[in-house]
Amino acid sequence: MEQTELIVIGAGPGGIQAAKIASELGLEVTLIDIQPSAGGQYFKTYEVLP
Repeated sequence: MEQTELIVIGAGPGGIQAAKIASELGLEVTLIDIQPSAGGQYFKTYEVLP
């Protein structure tokens, strides 16, 4: 069974970056978000901004 060393809540740009850095440092990371896909508010504002 895999053991998680760090849980990152929120898969927006900040959460993704935190999980990436922690993984690069050798931690076993679990990334959790309420949305079905990652990206957070970035993809909601992307459609509004030119």
